[in-house]
Amino acid sequence: RIRRTLEEGPGINWNRVHFLPWVGDSAVAHLYRAAEAVIIPSFVEGFSMPVVEASAAGGFVIASNCDAHLELIEAPVFPPESYHALAELMIRTVRDRTWRSAAAAAEAGNVTGLIAAVGHDSAPLKSEENGHPEHQWA
Repeated sequence: RIRRTLEEGPGINWNRVHFLPWVGDSAVAHLYRAAEAVIIPSFVEGFSMPVVEASAAGGFVIASNCDAHLELIEAPVFPPESYHALAELMIRTVRDRTWRSAAAAAEAGNVTGLIAAVGHDSAPLKSEENGHPEHQWA
């Protein structure tokens, strides 16, 4: 559905969209940082560790508006049943760099505060690499 929705409009280059299987811890932080966006489309979460990990690693998160995600980030969120809303956020992420930068800065502040408050050790997410590789969807 998402792919069809994106193809109907200006769309996304599907050669740059990757739906990943399970990956090991050593690759996760790099993938979060390298991604144009990390999509977390859950209907329900108890606590969304992927939101915390992706944000702590410097990734940009687009998540559904389930309660657990709203406790961690304010935007960009979408109703999980609305593939149109998700498609719009994906397109905006790659086309509107000013909006993406502002949303990423707000997101980073929210998760940084949470990590400090709970004392989460994000060391497994740290990488020795410098710079950012070409961004891809993950």
